[in-house]
Amino acid sequence: MRLAKSCLAAVVLAILLHSISLSVGEPAPDFALKTIDGEALSLSSFRGRVVVIDFFATWCKPCVQEVPELAKIRQRYSQEQLIMVSLDVDPSEDPDLIRGFREAHGISWPICAYASSVADDYGVKAIPTIVIVDREGRVAYVHVGYATADQLSQAIDAVIAGEEAPKREEVGILPYVVAALLIAAAAIWITRRRSSPS
Repeated sequence: MRLAKSCLAAVVLAILLHSISLSVGEPAPDFALKTIDGEALSLSSFRGRVVVIDFFATWCKPCVQEVPELAKIRQRYSQEQLIMVSLDVDPSEDPDLIRGFREAHGISWPICAYASSVADDYGVKAIPTIVIVDREGRVAYVHVGYATADQLSQAIDAVIAGEEAPKREEVGILPYVVAALLIAAAAIWITRRRSSPS
C-alpha cells in the first residue's frame, strides 16, 4: 500500500512539474529588474521588439558554452531588431560575481541578478533556457539546454518576419512519469535497506 501511494504521489508530482512551463503563444510574464550595473530593465519596455531571454547561472557549464553562441546572435541582429538579456537564476550569485563572469566571457548585453522569481514565472526547470518573446509580448519559442547560434537564428528570423518559429520536438509526459517512478522506487529500496536488520 505504501509503495502504491509513493508511486501515485510521484506521478502526480511529475504531471505538475510538466504542466507549469509556459506555452508558445501565451503572454510572456512581465518583469522589472535591475541590471548588474544598476540600470532598470523591464520586459514591457521592449514591446515592439523581439526579445531573447537567456536564463542561466555562472556555474552552469552548458550556459558557459552557450555564451559564444549568444555573442554571435548579438552580432547578427541590430538593437532595433532584437533585444537580448541574460537573467541569472541563482539567488546566491551577487552582481559582483556576475560582473566578473561578464568580463571573463566578453558579454556585451544586459545581465540581471536575482532573477529566480522570473524563472519561476516562466516555468524554467533547467538551465540554460532560452525564451524568445515576439513584438506583441507573447512567448514565441522556448529552447531548453545548450543552443547554437544557427538554431536560435532560425527561430529569431521567423519571429522577426512575423511567422511561427520552428517547433522543437516536444517531450511528452512519459519521461517525467518514468523518472518520478524510478526516484520513488529508489527511495523505497533505500528505506527498506536501512530498516532491515543487517
